[in-house]
Amino acid sequence: MIFSDSTSLYFYSALLQGNAALISITAMLIIYKKQSLDISFDRLERSCLEYLQKTFSFNLLLANIFDIKEYREDFFDHLLKKEEIKIFLNSEAWKEQMLELEVIDKFRNSLWSEGSKAFLLLFLVLATSVVVLPLSIALHQSFLIELAFIVVFTIAELVGLLLLFRFINMHLR
Repeated sequence: MIFSDSTSLYFYSALLQGNAALISITAMLIIYKKQSLDISFDRLERSCLEYLQKTFSFNLLLANIFDIKEYREDFFDHLLKKEEIKIFLNSEAWKEQMLELEVIDKFRNSLWSEGSKAFLLLFLVLATSVVVLPLSIALHQSFLIELAFIVVFTIAELVGLLLLFRFINMHLR
């Protein structure tokens, strides 16, 4: 036989350890990127609101900056400078700021959902390798079964790594 008694034992053990390390490192990178995007969003949001407050002399209590993405009569009807505010909120500069905020918001809100396919597959390989690890000696009794398990695990791992690579390349640059 090509495989020794301990080949599959080492294989599943390495999968288990490698996936655990990969998942934890990538999770840390995602948390770091999420915090970085949150800081960028908060800084830009604060800058926009401070500019509005200083320029038009009013204070806003907003649950969300996107509440004032565009001019709304009902929102600004009690203010004296509402025509100036209307012109500013319809300006290209304001629209660009809102677009930048929307892009940052989209990226920070999609980090977990878009990475979930790769994580789910890697967790599945990790969990299955935990189950198969103690059975590796029994699997060694049949070459075809052992080979089939190793091929399936290898393909699943490669697909998981490809999904993870695409996710990292798209989001964590």
